[in-house]
Amino acid sequence: MRATLLLITALASVLLSGCGNDLLVVQRLQSLKPEPQQPFDDQTPAYQDWQGQFEYAEALLQQGRPLTAIYWYSKCANGGHLPCIRQLGYAYMQGGATGHDPYLGLELLTRSLDPTDAGMLNDMAWFLATSKITALRDPEQANDYIQQLQSVAELDAMSTDTLAAVAAALGNFTEAAKVQQKAITMLLKEGDLGDDMLSDYRQRLQLYRNNRMYTE
Repeated sequence: MRATLLLITALASVLLSGCGNDLLVVQRLQSLKPEPQQPFDDQTPAYQDWQGQFEYAEALLQQGRPLTAIYWYSKCANGGHLPCIRQLGYAYMQGGATGHDPYLGLELLTRSLDPTDAGMLNDMAWFLATSKITALRDPEQANDYIQQLQSVAELDAMSTDTLAAVAAALGNFTEAAKVQQKAITMLLKEGDLGDDMLSDYRQRLQLYRNNRMYTE
């Protein structure tokens, strides 16, 4: 998953449940507290200042206070604030110290999807096309997302790589190989992306030529 937002690295987790249009994020860790060496300051956001809570959580991450940050992300996500919900979704999709729960992560990201955000559309298409979890893989929905992306932005090497993965997930391996070769050409033109990424692109090309999809 190519997350464009900052990953939350905190030793805490949250539980998602929904009621109508309301999104409720309930903390499982009832004793969650700020790091002892860095207590709360006196400038904490107001009770229903969701944007203020989001910005405060972002600042806490920059300060190296992830436990406190996730507390505030949870609070503003509980108020239905989409940026907070999105951050939590990315955290669960990628794992890390928050724990890996792609089912919860996907639900959070789907609820907070911005249809004009090319990066997020790319992330969603990539995950739904390449997830190793069969129950979560949805090539048709992935194709819808990558088509939406093309309506709001031009494809770069990364999103072209995603387009190829979607084609392979749909079983269109000849098309996938053709698009992946284009992604490699674009990557070489863009430059400064490292040998590891180029190697990954070439490995996927070989998979598609062998009529195999890519999963991770």
